Amino acid sequence: MGGDDEGRTADEAGQAPESPDQVPPAPVPPPEAPPAPVAPGFAPPGSVPPVPPGPVWQWAPPEEPRGPTVGGLIRGAIRLYRQAFSSLFGLALIQQAIQLVLLIPSLLIATRAANRMIELFERTPFPQAGSSSEAAQFQERFQAELQAAVVPDPGLAIWSALTSGVGVPLALIVLALFTALGLATYAGRSDSLSDAASTVSARLTSFLVPGVLLGICVVFISLPYGFNQTALSGSGQTLEGARLGALLSGLSIVIAIVVAYFAIRWSLAIPAMLAEGIGVRAGLRRSSELTQGMRLRIFGAVLLVGLAVVIVEVVGLVIAVVIGFATESLAVGVATGVVLLLGLLVAAAPVYPLLTVVAYRDRVPVPETTEPQT
Repeated sequence: MGGDDEGRTADEAGQAPESPDQVPPAPVPPPEAPPAPVAPGFAPPGSVPPVPPGPVWQWAPPEEPRGPTVGGLIRGAIRLYRQAFSSLFGLALIQQAIQLVLLIPSLLIATRAANRMIELFERTPFPQAGSSSEAAQFQERFQAELQAAVVPDPGLAIWSALTSGVGVPLALIVLALFTALGLATYAGRSDSLSDAASTVSARLTSFLVPGVLLGICVVFISLPYGFNQTALSGSGQTLEGARLGALLSGLSIVIAIVVAYFAIRWSLAIPAMLAEGIGVRAGLRRSSELTQGMRLRIFGAVLLVGLAVVIVEVVGLVIAVVIGFATESLAVGVATGVVLLLGLLVAAAPVYPLLTVVAYRDRVPVPETTEPQT
């Protein structure tokens, strides 16, 4: 009876009687407290900093050497120019003398065209009045005579094309001489022109072969005009000729942009070839690597120098015109303008290669083993 009472009592309480084989349930752990707020930008020692929220495609660009600014390039070139002025200016005089010899056919073409135009204006009776048809006929005839006056002789045109082709390798060698002088001056070595000539002559083939190939291309591009200048000058009188002229003008603009881009990209090839003793292809690749991140600054420095030269040319032209009117002599005015122009060309010739030297040495400093020579 006592067992029945105990079972009844357990049933009334809603609990099963305990058995010796039954294990009591484990106690439930208390809820964990929420983590304390962490201040932004704080990370405990030894822990990984939290990843900032945002899209996964965002990434930090690699840090590249900034290089000199536009003003730094120009100031560095001017400093080198002052340090080696006598050698650089002397080389510029030699270059200008050679260039004048090569420009003889172009000067003859310009002189003859100017004389023919003056004679045309002197002998042409301009109509004072008349019908519209007569005015149109006169305009068409006068335009044809004006085009014939400015068209060069075939012999002079061919001579000009050949001298232009010869001038390309010579200009490349002179550019290498300017660069060699700039590198030597930057390193504190002798700025002797003979030493620069020895440096360039040691790698003369690397400059002469590309120059000759480019010169041949210039000759083949210029020769068609020498043989067909009459047809080319009159092509704009028809609708098809005008379209062809517009197409050629647009193509020339595109070519100029492409040439300017590669000129800046490969601007450090000559300094790399002379300083590192590498060939043409390696020099072009080296220049492409070194100019990364600073091509716009090199272009900006070259553009500013070019604008300064243009402004000085305009000022010189104004001075020549004023002198011509003051002396009442056209020959004196022209001679003054030519002298001022030649002086400006001589003075500005070393600036571009010196800009490339400054840009190159900013990326590739002078080795510490190089000892300055006095």
